[in-house]
Amino acid sequence: MEKTNRIDWEELWPRLVALYPFMAEDGGNYTTVILTEGEELVDTRKTKTVLAHLARNFALDLTLVKARGLKVLRCRREVPLVFLPELVLLPVKRREAPMKDAGSLAYVVLAQVAGWEEAGEQPYRTRIAFHGGAFLEVMTTPGTFRKKVAEAELVLGDYHRRHHPPQLLPGYPVGYGWPAEGQPVPCFRERLPRRGYTGWY
Repeated sequence: MEKTNRIDWEELWPRLVALYPFMAEDGGNYTTVILTEGEELVDTRKTKTVLAHLARNFALDLTLVKARGLKVLRCRREVPLVFLPELVLLPVKRREAPMKDAGSLAYVVLAQVAGWEEAGEQPYRTRIAFHGGAFLEVMTTPGTFRKKVAEAELVLGDYHRRHHPPQLLPGYPVGYGWPAEGQPVPCFRERLPRRGYTGWY
């Protein structure tokens, strides 16, 4: 894995699959970033800081993004983060926090999820498969992960309503959003088939 002090999200965000906290051998509380094709980078900052940096790449405030999700879902727990229609991050538990404020959550990109199944080894409960071939095991149960996918669709629906193109203005209407026009809409399988996997029906 390549180690860096700060990831340049301007170039790499379209390849983001997931990110999660881990304790390095040198005692550092770092963040692993999984990219498409299974490539991994290590950012030497905490996951919360990496997320805030990613949000700033789109001129967004992470606190406000979270607040919107909390308002839509009317809950007080961790919620999906919608930065863009194609960049919706699902929070899932990756580890028990080794210390206060160390962080326990991983974030996976909704559009990259191909399927999930029960994990085969404790303490992990769910094994998430991504379209590029990478996998991530998390402590969140399969049932809870399915619920998080449904919650992400609700928050994404709110995003689309708030960003609906204004009508009767010069230059409108315009096409926007995800998936692109003419592309299939992803449907998620809770179970991975025995041979291979796919997120499409």
